[in-house]
Amino acid sequence: MITVNDKLKLFTKRIIDRQQDAYDEKVEGLENKMVIELAERKKMLERDRARYEDSLLRGIKNERSQRLSNARSERKRRLLLKRKTMIDELLSGVKAYTKEFVETEDYEKYLKNIFVKNRDMMASLGAFTVYVNEKDTKYKDMLLDQCKALDLLCESVEKSDKRILGGVIILKADKTTRLDFSLDSVIEDNRKYMGQLIYDMLEEAGEFSGKQS
Repeated sequence: MITVNDKLKLFTKRIIDRQQDAYDEKVEGLENKMVIELAERKKMLERDRARYEDSLLRGIKNERSQRLSNARSERKRRLLLKRKTMIDELLSGVKAYTKEFVETEDYEKYLKNIFVKNRDMMASLGAFTVYVNEKDTKYKDMLLDQCKALDLLCESVEKSDKRILGGVIILKADKTTRLDFSLDSVIEDNRKYMGQLIYDMLEEAGEFSGKQS
């Protein structure tokens, strides 16, 4: 026979079982939620790590690229400076040789040859004036005779206001055309050529490129 006490115990057990089931269900739900949140957190951390590594890698690459760029710029600067120094030294030597040359007998022949080589160009000007440096005014008669022999219309030979090492400057009578056959012009025309020649020579020799110690 089931007593009242037995009924109370049975009722209590059912309530406890229901609460336990509810508790277990709630715990299971929380555990599942935590698993999902942990999985999402893990994915988030992996994304953050990937972004950080990518950012770090880009930073390293950028820094390396900047260093290489700076190294190339410094190398080019030093190369250009070396080239300028060598050009200046070379031009200094050329000018010194030129000053010696204008004092030789060959210089007079050189002046005559300027008119022979450029006769057609000078003839196209019509009447013109020849300008020389102060020392070369002593060649005035020779230059006038040379122009006459080549059928060139040279009106006069004058001292140039521009300081030149030697050679001549031709100015058309109406002052619209100027031909510069001065030695200074010849030297300056060769500056770019000499610069490229020296640059190529330094490159080939491995200057500042790590080919030499």
